Amino acid sequence: MQEKTNGHALIFGATGGMGKAIVRGLGQQGYRVTAVGRDEKHLAVMAQETQCDIHTLQRPSDFTRVEEIVAAANSTQPVSVIVNCLGSVWLKPSSATSESDWSDLVSLHLSSCFGITRAVAKKIRQPCKVVFFSSAAAQTGMPNHEAISAVKAGVEGLVRSAAATYARRQLSFYAIAPGMVETGATEHLLSSDAMKQLSAAQHPLGRIGQPDDIAKWVAAIINPHLQWASGMVLPVDGGLAHLRGLPRK
Repeated sequence: MQEKTNGHALIFGATGGMGKAIVRGLGQQGYRVTAVGRDEKHLAVMAQETQCDIHTLQRPSDFTRVEEIVAAANSTQPVSVIVNCLGSVWLKPSSATSESDWSDLVSLHLSSCFGITRAVAKKIRQPCKVVFFSSAAAQTGMPNHEAISAVKAGVEGLVRSAAATYARRQLSFYAIAPGMVETGATEHLLSSDAMKQLSAAQHPLGRIGQPDDIAKWVAAIINPHLQWASGMVLPVDGGLAHLRGLPRK
């Protein structure tokens, strides 16, 4: 694969709805892209369609493997962007969340981010922007979101601390906190027109998010012309967490 001009982006969780949109969008903008996922067949199809490089990661909290991936990608072309799209949708109260459920959520959402932060600190020596995902549920209280709110709040704390620790090395950390985004992971929550309308009504901007909405904000954050900021959590959520819209007629 030929090197491109805008930089080298390493995308974890690349085969999910938001990951695919980010891989496609950054490739179109001239980034070299390395996609990381669990499913080798899906990654192979993505590589054919987008000309990206690929790596497999079976366990999100496998710190050794994450470090190997970061080092390998960085050796082909210095990595300037890392995005972690690994995640899931979990809408159950704490009473319905088992110990194994909780452990899996921590591994997928929080430990994956910590492992990437650790690998970046050890292996990246050039300026690099790192983007993680929080949730509107970490910004405001929502029913049945205890587990996901907790792990995403942890991601936000990690972003701020890592941004402070590695600022002098020009390693910048950010989080995007989405509202409801229409992907395969949320399909069961948006399975009817009535459910879609109910969810859209909860967002003051009047609609559910799409993967391309998120991909465009990622592209904005990592724009090399935008500097002098780090440790930010951006609520890309249709106003869900912080706005209260007027009733719609």
